[in-house]
Amino acid sequence: MRIVGGFAWVQALSLTVSAILRSLQRPKFPMVAIMIVNVVNIFGNYMLIFGHGPFPELGVQGAAISTVFSRIISFSIVFISLKKMVVPDLGLSDIFPFRWNRLKEILNIGLPGAGEMLSYDLSQVTVTYFINMISNEALIARTYVVNIALISYLFTFAVAQSCTIMVGYSVGEGHINAGHKLCLYCSKRAIQVSVTIGTILACTCPWFIEFFTSNPEVITMVCIALWIDIVLGIGRALNMIVIGALRAAGDYIFPVAFGALSVWGIATGMSWMLGIYWGLGLAGVWIAFASDENVRGWIMLHRWNRKFREGTLRIKK
Repeated sequence: MRIVGGFAWVQALSLTVSAILRSLQRPKFPMVAIMIVNVVNIFGNYMLIFGHGPFPELGVQGAAISTVFSRIISFSIVFISLKKMVVPDLGLSDIFPFRWNRLKEILNIGLPGAGEMLSYDLSQVTVTYFINMISNEALIARTYVVNIALISYLFTFAVAQSCTIMVGYSVGEGHINAGHKLCLYCSKRAIQVSVTIGTILACTCPWFIEFFTSNPEVITMVCIALWIDIVLGIGRALNMIVIGALRAAGDYIFPVAFGALSVWGIATGMSWMLGIYWGLGLAGVWIAFASDENVRGWIMLHRWNRKFREGTLRIKK
């Protein structure tokens, strides 16, 4: 915690510069940085944790040092990319004197989003506590499902990032109809891909899950949850894309407020009721997750369409 936390500012700068590059339609630079850093981090972990070559055996401390070192490299790559390829005249005069009015504008948008993420993370911690109450096998199965399900929405995550930037450009330039159609198109394609990949994962689960565990109870839980995750993927795609589009169009308070209400009222509350009280176990928890994502997703889509019909889909100056 001291090593990684002490250099958290490096990660903050890296994420900020990466976001700037993506918004300037230069997503390749952050991608290259991540690829290089992952290799460096894996190699550093191997060398420092176990003490290979000239390096001492440092265990967890070695993993922390490797993490910090790789993050410094990541920041260096994206900052040099920004300086050399995008904004060659970038200097201290662009940073100092500090523009407090700009910070206020940024925080007006960023703080609600951070609050939403904090609320979601706290909800997940609470739900993990519920899953731990079910059984150790349920907790293990949850870990497998979360990591396997990542495959089904990697495409959605990529499309959502791109859609947010392009909708922001479209709405900012006054091309409201183009921004609206783009959001709907991205949502449709993301749902199609998410459902397709989710179905493939659920169908092949009994075969590939045996590479990770031979526990029949864990295997059953994982396969059932992956079938439910197909439905969850629909709402997740809508949330990632439509909420991103709403934020790009300046509507960031409602998604945060309703998201917090849904996460705690549906995802967390139903997880306890279905998983613990009604005894459905991990399947009940995943039904709660699917309900939360779909309720939020379809309501956000309704809000997006309503704002378009009312002509209020625009960025406030």
